[in-house]
Amino acid sequence: MDSERAYELLRGVECPACGGGKQVRQSFCRECYFRLPREMRNALYRRLGAGYTQAFNRALAWLASNRHAA
Repeated sequence: MDSERAYELLRGVECPACGGGKQVRQSFCRECYFRLPREMRNALYRRLGAGYTQAFNRALAWLASNRHAA
């Protein structure tokens, strides 16, 4: 996913991983965010254009692959 689309999702209120509600300027809903490994959560604080898009793509892929992980 490109930076423009990642920014649109960041501004949205729907979690791109599960479709639930999320806060604007948060990548994922609280539940999905805390399912991520700590390193992936930390990487989501990078700025757009400075690694955020790559971190977001990795996190989204991880969540898709680990849907049933608690």
